[in-house]
Amino acid sequence: SEIKTELNNFNIPYTIIDYWGRKALKTISGVVIDFNDEKEIENEIDLVKIDNIEDYELIGIRYFPNIKDSI
Repeated sequence: SEIKTELNNFNIPYTIIDYWGRKALKTISGVVIDFNDEKEIENEIDLVKIDNIEDYELIGIRYFPNIKDSI
């Protein structure tokens, strides 16, 4: 949610996309901001899905200058 707030504060348009099976934000300039939609449970090996997209954790920021519309 903090990243969406900052993008909005700077008037940077973005869309929510499907990126390798996860939700990501994509800006009009070709920057993809990728999030982890799973978390570890304490004392467990398994991962569980995070229900609220606002609680996803940042895992990467990538720039694809030549494929703005194909992702």
